[in-house]
Amino acid sequence: MAFTFFLPVKMEFGRDRYKACGEYVKGTRVMVITDPVIASMPYYGEIKDTLSDTLALTYEKVMPNPETAMIDEAVSLARAAGIDCVLGVGGGSALDTAKVVAMLSRTREGELKDFLYQRCAYPTERTGLLLMPTTAGTGSEVTNVAVINDTEAGMKKPLVSPYMYADIALVDPALTDTMPKKVTASTGIDAFCHAIESYWATNTNPVTKAVALEAMDLILKNLRRAYEDGADKPARDNMAKASMLAGVAFSQTRTTVLHAISYYLTARYRIEHGAACAFTLVPFLKYNLGTIRNELQKAADYCGYRTPEDFIETVSELYRDISLPKKLSEYGILPEDADKIAGEGMAQATTKLNPRPVTFDAIKEIVAGII
Repeated sequence: MAFTFFLPVKMEFGRDRYKACGEYVKGTRVMVITDPVIASMPYYGEIKDTLSDTLALTYEKVMPNPETAMIDEAVSLARAAGIDCVLGVGGGSALDTAKVVAMLSRTREGELKDFLYQRCAYPTERTGLLLMPTTAGTGSEVTNVAVINDTEAGMKKPLVSPYMYADIALVDPALTDTMPKKVTASTGIDAFCHAIESYWATNTNPVTKAVALEAMDLILKNLRRAYEDGADKPARDNMAKASMLAGVAFSQTRTTVLHAISYYLTARYRIEHGAACAFTLVPFLKYNLGTIRNELQKAADYCGYRTPEDFIETVSELYRDISLPKKLSEYGILPEDADKIAGEGMAQATTKLNPRPVTFDAIKEIVAGII
């Protein structure tokens, strides 16, 4: 087997490491990017204080599923301020925004859509970049992908560049302690989707498989605990670790059909990203079982289950226990919408990375079954 593994991100992991984050910032004009919820947290003030006189400006307006206009605004502010380092603090949306700003602020030409639709060549440099996740799910701190919501086109698109890898991912589980139960559930299941999709992807390799297995085991043993008791620090620590590991895994392989379908569900129906992925998790585990039975047996063995069917049932029970939405109809999706959802899923390139070939009819049948 021939494969490549490239991850130029220094990972710093540990509880309460955020209190010394200023030591990791390389720059004299730093821009902090976050969302309004994180901006209201006590630890956010501590983070800014550690930057001392290097803090040039803050952008605290990031919204879920970052839109092109919002990111263009942040890039414009960064260019005008002449920043030389970006610190992203928050969930996947804040971290994705920070990655794009760090890359585009070094060029004076083009708006985000020019790069998103390849009308401009990607920049080949960026500012310094430090990412600090406050959720345990997206893994964005260790990937070179930002998922952008183009509201005019009504779709989400991934922006991929080696210049969006961070210099340092500072993963501090203490920043996840304040996550509400709903966010704990949706981001945690997102991390599991990252891990299983990397594990079964047609371009997986021995390194990503090993990392994905550890991430899945940690999630199956800790997500329910973190959901039921947010003050369970060992569970929070393990979920933060699992999210980072799952990010490492899919940073090499990308995701597959679960995420491909989720993009339209999120862009069109405003379904939370993790929940949008999780809707089809168990159905596609069953769909892929015949093709990857041996690999799922290895996953079952690693995680302490007897058979692949036991493994799938455990995932299904976890899904039920953390109170994620069960039916797409809860978001106003109708049976006649299944054709459009299937078509959008088939249009994503990552659908082709699924181990069992996916057809329009297969997606339509699965989607129809959860409406």
